[in-house]
Amino acid sequence: MAELEILRHLPLITAALWLGLAIFQVYRDRTRTWTERFFLLACVFAGLYAVSDWFVFTADNDARAFLAVRLSLTTINLAELFFLLFTLVYVGRLRRIYWSLAILSAAVVLMTWTLMPQRVIPPEVGELYLPVFTPTTFLIFIVYVISFGVAGVVNLYRVYRIVTQQSRRLNSHTTESKTRSKSGWIGRHVYHGLDVRPCH
Repeated sequence: MAELEILRHLPLITAALWLGLAIFQVYRDRTRTWTERFFLLACVFAGLYAVSDWFVFTADNDARAFLAVRLSLTTINLAELFFLLFTLVYVGRLRRIYWSLAILSAAVVLMTWTLMPQRVIPPEVGELYLPVFTPTTFLIFIVYVISFGVAGVVNLYRVYRIVTQQSRRLNSHTTESKTRSKSGWIGRHVYHGLDVRPCH
């Protein structure tokens, strides 16, 4: 029982980390570009997703558990959306077609609040509420979450490759500059150190 009580409240730690990161972004005035705004919103909704899970884990009646499940599905949906938009804009620039992703996300939110979940199963002693979904809506939601998540991770890998290539070029340029500088320094000292005398 003690372990379960600890697990019930673990989402609050996750929420504090994500929301703390969002507050830090605002404090540092990192909200000027679309990249920064999308990252900020991804952090906010990731934190709210953790809070929603905490509500699910600590719900004491069916109505609260049902509402908490819907909030949880909604916030993870929006966190995925802004995470993907953040990575897309980071590796390129904001395009109008990207807003179609928001329309798709809004459709999934609408599905969440009209068709998901069907009901929640009250827990036995020492257990948690269990939401029940229709196979079709649950499959649509899972495909949406996985697709957006994988696309975001692929974009992050592209960012990693770009940064790695730039670092290699910078290191190569720095090494070349140092080599030239050292060669020039040695050449000047050798030249001035030679005892050049005119022949008589």
